[in-house]
Formats: sequence, C-alpha cells, structure tokens
Amino acid sequence: MTAIFNILFFLLILVRLVIGVQLLITARRSHLPNLYWLGALFLVNFAAVSFVPLPDNPLGSLPVSLWIFNGYTLVSGLILIMFLHTTFYSSTRSPALWFVSIHLLLSAVGIYGLSQTQPNATLNPWAAGLNLATAVLWTWHTVVAYQSFRSIAADEAVEDWVKARYQMMIAFAVCAIITAVTAASANQLVYGSDTILVDLGNLLILISLLGSLATVVLQFLVWVMPAGFRNWLNRNQQARTQERIRQQALVVLDILGSALCQDSGMTKMIAIYALRKIIGQYLNSEDAAQIELRAIEMGFEEWMALLNDPELYILIKDSGVRSPYQVIENARQVLIEKQSLFTMRAR
Repeated sequence: MTAIFNILFFLLILVRLVIGVQLLITARRSHLPNLYWLGALFLVNFAAVSFVPLPDNPLGSLPVSLWIFNGYTLVSGLILIMFLHTTFYSSTRSPALWFVSIHLLLSAVGIYGLSQTQPNATLNPWAAGLNLATAVLWTWHTVVAYQSFRSIAADEAVEDWVKARYQMMIAFAVCAIITAVTAASANQLVYGSDTILVDLGNLLILISLLGSLATVVLQFLVWVMPAGFRNWLNRNQQARTQERIRQQALVVLDILGSALCQDSGMTKMIAIYALRKIIGQYLNSEDAAQIELRAIEMGFEEWMALLNDPELYILIKDSGVRSPYQVIENARQVLIEKQSLFTMRAR
C-alpha cells in the first residue's frame, strides 16, 4: 500500500508542475491574464505537495512539512477565488468577497487544528476546516462551470472541444470535492485502535489519492490538452472547409457587430465592415479568408485593443453615428461578458 501511495503522490507532483508551466505559456500566448492565476495555483500546489509526509520523501520529514502540506490551501484557495472572479465575473457582480470571508474563516479553524496536532499523530479534528474550505471553493467552481457550459451547450458555433473542456472542468471539480472530503475523514481513522476503522481509513486515503489523481489528469487534459486529444474531441468537425472558418468568424463578428449597432442607428453591415477593415489593416491584407481566419484566432485582449483602435472610432464616426464613444463602450461590455468563452478557446 505504501509503495502505491508513493507512486501516486510523486506522479501528482510532476503533473502539477507540467500543468502550471503550460498555463503560464498559454496565458502569455493567448493574452489571457486570468490564466496566470490558474498557473500560479498549480505551481503553489506543486510546491506544497512536494512536502508530503511519505517515508521516501526527504522533504516530508522536515519540521515545517506538516504546515506546508496541510496549510497551503489558505494561499491556493485565495488564488482559485481570483481565477474564478476574473474568468466568470468580469461584467457581473461577483460573490468573491463572500467566498474570501468563508475561506479565511474555515482556514483559520484548520490552522488552529494544525497548531494542536502532535508530530506523527492524527490531525486534530479542527484541521478538517482546511479540507472544508477547499470543498466549498470547488463547489463554487462546479456551479459556475456548469452555468457557463449550459449557456453554450446548444450553440453549434462553439466547437466540440470547447464544450468538452467545460464538461471536464465540472468533472475535475467534483473529483476535487470528493478528494477533500475523504481526506478529512480518513485521517481521523488510520491512527485509531480499531482494526476495522483503520482499514476503512486506509481505504478512504486510497479513494482520496485516486480522486486527486483523477482531478489532476482531467486538469491536464483541460489546460494542457494535447493536440491529438483536442482533434479527437473535435472528430466530428475535422472537415474544416473555408465555409466552416467563415461561419465561425461571422459568429464573433456578428456578436461585436450587434453590440456596435445597439442604440446607435448604425447598420450591422457597416459595423462588421468596420471590424473587418481594422483587422485587414493589422494584416496589411484585404483578403477575406485571411481576415476571417484572424478573427477566429484573436484573443480577448486583441479584440479589446481593436475596439480601442482610433481608426475604428473614425470609421464609426464617419458612418454618421452621433456618439461613437458610447457605441464602442457597448461593444467593450459585450466583449467582457464573453471573456469566459475566450478563456475556454485558448490553446
């Protein structure tokens, strides 16, 4: 049993490092600052899990190992809150402050429990506050991921791999909740005197480890997503014709074009023409296919920069709109509301 625990833990350490580094690369490449928070979360988890108290782990026997391995959730939870806040609540009221308060309260209870724990003994029951804090945040993660998935589930313009990413986000959040709950229960049993309870505790530890492994594997598939796996998810959409690219580009252009037309009197045709014109200037090309392909590839910050381009303001003003600044502001708000979708599209 010990050998299995060691292998699983060291595997979890390695995968967390890989995911964290990949997320930082993706954040920079796709211009998505919110993914920096997620990358930081995995790197903090990687550092903390490195101190797991296992016989073959030299970092696990240090005086601070208990505190680092069990107490890191205080920091990681705050980082997770920032990721959820910046990804899913850019344009709506966020409950982040409530979750910060709950997280700090439960973490304080857990830290008190750690302070009352004797070396090489079962954790004080109050230490379970840290596990409960983790479970609460992953429950929030599950809810917002499900709400976002439901909003695009029937949208044929959203590719299958993007929808699958949302579904796997829900799955790994559920696994994380199971891991937190079983870990909190297991430690109260494995040091007992009743053989049956000790065996139950070991079983719960194994379930917790398998849940943690499932969480990390799913997180790897969600955020690293090897090209082969993404293509498999998209296997029903692999016949990528120019018309398919055009339809995808038109969805993005239509969303922002509609926003530019809102209460402005400008026609959608003129609005989309203005957006295409600016993209064409960036590419130094008037080729429609290149412009549409670029529209698909653009991330949140690139679209925001386009809306801030003075040339777009001039085009809108020349179309006869009285308040071009307000028109562009309407489009900015719509873009912010769709930031979650841009995050899910990041490769």
